[in-house]
Amino acid sequence: MGDFNINFLQNDKHGDFTNKTWESVVSKLGYQQLINVPTRATNMSSSTIDHIYSNRPEVIILTNVPQYAISDHLPVCLKGFRVPKFAKVNATYITYRSFRTFPRKNLN
Repeated sequence: MGDFNINFLQNDKHGDFTNKTWESVVSKLGYQQLINVPTRATNMSSSTIDHIYSNRPEVIILTNVPQYAISDHLPVCLKGFRVPKFAKVNATYITYRSFRTFPRKNLN
């Protein structure tokens, strides 16, 4: 999550992201870029240069780009994580003899 300065809105004439090297690295690592709206806008242009990446986007509840900022970048935010529910495991108890106080001389 952060300011990567790689514009994910920069498309070629076919609508494809043009930075194929970065896209390839991200994809090979199993990550997905989750922000798809401009994070920096001026009167002349807009760009998505602030990113959030995840290799498990299904556990993220919400991503957001609030439309207010104290700089020329809008903040990128994410809200919490969905924690997968695990099946209850029945406890197994093991009974054993403690050998801490067992006199070694009695062992044959």
